[in-house]
Amino acid sequence: QIGGSVPSALPISVTSSNSSSALGFTVTEGSGCSWLALNPTAGTTPATISASLNTTGLTPNSYTCNFSIAGPSGSPVQVSATLTVTAPAFSVSPPTLSFSYQVGFNAPSPQTISVTTSGASQPTVTASGGTWLSVSPGSGNTFNVSVSPTNLAPGTYNGAINIAVAGGTQTVFVTLSVYGPTIAATPVSPFSSTVGSATPPAAQTLTISSSSDQTASVSFTASTTCAWATVSPSSSTTPQVLTVSPTNTSGLAQGTYNCSLSVTAPQASNNPLIVLLALTVSASTLTAS
Repeated sequence: QIGGSVPSALPISVTSSNSSSALGFTVTEGSGCSWLALNPTAGTTPATISASLNTTGLTPNSYTCNFSIAGPSGSPVQVSATLTVTAPAFSVSPPTLSFSYQVGFNAPSPQTISVTTSGASQPTVTASGGTWLSVSPGSGNTFNVSVSPTNLAPGTYNGAINIAVAGGTQTVFVTLSVYGPTIAATPVSPFSSTVGSATPPAAQTLTISSSSDQTASVSFTASTTCAWATVSPSSSTTPQVLTVSPTNTSGLAQGTYNCSLSVTAPQASNNPLIVLLALTVSASTLTAS
């Protein structure tokens, strides 16, 4: 295991079928054997070859070294050695992070992740998923995760903090939820008129505001479905006073006319905002004196 103790050298005994006769031998390593040191690589029987490990620079994987021991005659003896390198055990807490942000307010505070390793290897920590996500070292093996939601549209953003320790990796998944400001309107009282009246009802005003008025204005457009009224201005930013003016009521018959004022603000989480409008036209009355 990376960061742990290197296994002790192993002995390989080299003998001949005729113990009374010493035979010379040589050791030839194949490719991929840089991690294995054999000593000696030549000698006479009986002998012991020491096989020791050089694990410097190895990453988690399985490594195989094939080598041969050849005497003065006959076929060489083929030997295969295998080394399995594992990543050091480490843990990360918490496994996920979640941030929430409403447009126009302060960015959420950083959150901390902790990395606990079993060896001396230091973790390498990086952020991925967008420039809105960053990570910086804290104290010890802690890391501060920050989000910068400025200029992000309302929505959900996903990123990751990637932790690597000597070839082993773990991921902390990060979610940022961006909410737009809310917009609101003061109420409008019902309008009233009489049949045949040449004078329309007086105009009324309402104020459009947003939850982020203290730090940022929200752009909007305003329109109405009312055939008997207009709204001005038709576009602006919060906070703004709108004027609803009845303009074409003289030809209306007796009854109640319902319609709406629509305030469209793409940034707002409650877009569009609908304000109900009503006009009651009463029958004309006769008076005598």
